[in-house]
Amino acid sequence: MAEAGRKTDPAVAEVTRVYKALTRFAQKECAKAGYRPDAIVPGISKTAEDLAADTIVKLTIGGWDPAVAREKDIVPYGCEAVKNYFIDLRRSAAYKTTMSLDSEEFEKLKEVRTEKPPQQRIELPQIIEKMKARLTDELEKAYLDALEKGAKTRKEFADDLGITVEEVTKLQQRLVYKSDKMRDLL
Repeated sequence: MAEAGRKTDPAVAEVTRVYKALTRFAQKECAKAGYRPDAIVPGISKTAEDLAADTIVKLTIGGWDPAVAREKDIVPYGCEAVKNYFIDLRRSAAYKTTMSLDSEEFEKLKEVRTEKPPQQRIELPQIIEKMKARLTDELEKAYLDALEKGAKTRKEFADDLGITVEEVTKLQQRLVYKSDKMRDLL
């Protein structure tokens, strides 16, 4: 509520009025599509409030000035813009390629994703052996052994090698540098 003696800027009041109207309309559109009014639409990561705010930005870019009094109300046009924007987002590739999975389906998908592709399973041991032959530092060779055993995170490498995570980071940087040098020698 405004303090005594302070008036609300008419432009702010107009934007607030239009935003509330567009938010209500966007919530109805989301409900028609099967989403709760406060839901984030999967694939596009937008809520009804986001749709309304984005539409206000588009209206402003398009020439709408809330400070200028007009005979025509912008809300019907804004509602049509929200509707079209929501339809466009739902037709986007991001929305179409997103799927909702229950926990069992997700676990199956997670198992499939963690398996290495056949080419990587064949090439990685060969690359590691070539690198080991050229390395002189035993810690670097131990790092490659841990990689072969399946270590993935810096913490796993640190536990395998008996060093800190920071030392693992430095070791990785050294190995990247040396692998670039080795590539230049080939």
